[in-house]
Amino acid sequence: VAFRRCMPVRDRPLDKQSVAKLSTKLKEIKKTEVVAALKQYGFVAQTSKLWGSTGPLPELHLDMVGSSREISTSKRHTWYSMFCKVITGEGFSTRCWVVERRLAHIRALLHDPVKQELGEDYVQYFGKARFAHHGKPPGTTARVESWLAALSKAIHYRSLSPALVASILRFLEAPVLDEDAGRAMSEGEIVPSNV
Repeated sequence: VAFRRCMPVRDRPLDKQSVAKLSTKLKEIKKTEVVAALKQYGFVAQTSKLWGSTGPLPELHLDMVGSSREISTSKRHTWYSMFCKVITGEGFSTRCWVVERRLAHIRALLHDPVKQELGEDYVQYFGKARFAHHGKPPGTTARVESWLAALSKAIHYRSLSPALVASILRFLEAPVLDEDAGRAMSEGEIVPSNV
């Protein structure tokens, strides 16, 4: 089976422990760290539950680059490559990167917390962007892509708490915005994440 060169091939993680291992690796953000963590990405929050000024939030764009099947002798897992981009509210700094995750990671560490926090309002933001079914039936990549676009909009509209947005940025292993981020973007550089 031939894979596109840019797609990752991983050693098979232990199935049920994979989500727990990634969650442990990324570490939970403490409520007292949320404001400082978000500031690194240009987001202004007053507390872990309250957004700051009414000025524009940075834009977070999420898209699917593709997926690849993992080669192993027992279970097969698909890794999804997500193209991520953060643009500050003023547009002075932009950072792009690619991060790879399994559907189980995206479901447990992105979808489920978002759905839990929004409760009944979840349908307002994700009603037309149904999340992928278990088992990777046809259309899974398109469903995840549509769901990620809806997630970007929910963040833009301040529908999610600062604590959850900080958690999402950590899940995506977002690089910190800095002085040279705008230069790197203008030169077309894509910053790979350390997965």
